[in-house]
Amino acid sequence: MSKPVPKFPTSGIYPWVKQYIQSLPTLHGKVALDIPCGDGPATAVLRESGADVLAYDLFPESFLLDGQAQFADLAERLPIPDGSIDIVVCQEGIEHLPNQLLALQEFHCVLKPGGTLVITTPNISNLVGRLANLVFESQLLRDTPYAAEESAWRMEHTGPGGASQTRTYYGHIFLAGVQRLRTLHRVAGFTDIRELPTHKSTSSLLLIPFLLPIIVLLNLKSMWRARRRLRNNPVLWTEKKAQFRTNLSRPTLFNRNLFLVSQKSPSAGAESA
Repeated sequence: MSKPVPKFPTSGIYPWVKQYIQSLPTLHGKVALDIPCGDGPATAVLRESGADVLAYDLFPESFLLDGQAQFADLAERLPIPDGSIDIVVCQEGIEHLPNQLLALQEFHCVLKPGGTLVITTPNISNLVGRLANLVFESQLLRDTPYAAEESAWRMEHTGPGGASQTRTYYGHIFLAGVQRLRTLHRVAGFTDIRELPTHKSTSSLLLIPFLLPIIVLLNLKSMWRARRRLRNNPVLWTEKKAQFRTNLSRPTLFNRNLFLVSQKSPSAGAESA
């Protein structure tokens, strides 16, 4: 007997992930990786769109849909063959990882040439995030950063054969801004990194008159200096311009969550052969 599909959130980032997946031309016959899958919201819409979904999580027992999620730790190599996945969805997961570059490199390995990576994470690059970092080095204006006691949980889990295992789950102590994530994507081999709009941060909108003019002026000054310094390096200047555009984009400054979509180069297979 099939399990009823649970009611997933109608607010937060999930509806935006759902909208994006449903906007794709077709996922029929495609293989999707949902990691960390949690209770299964992204898996549900990927299945509805016709994809063959592999669901993995550090705590697969939390999965609520038909079938079973499998165990995977994003701090380690993924138990998935290289070049076997068409689309990877990592929803609100990368901010929990001590080694984000390793995770992105693993996503790049398991994706087919031309495959798509979807990453969402809380946005600490918006206006309120920048002010909170100035005041508290935190993502929240109302509090200091997460302390160790509220950022790492060791949980007992029954592994294969009934053996007891301890797994460590980290909170939001590895939050990364959009520029850091863009750079890590590039280092891992991803191209065509796009930032999509999500729901707006009301606090960031209220800060426009106070912070936006300063941020724009400082970015323009930095861009002018970079142009003079890199006039003989067109490749790096092109990347610097992309960074400035990202730094001043509406999604970066006002979105509550970052929503990044990138591609594995279609020629990646030929390059590694």
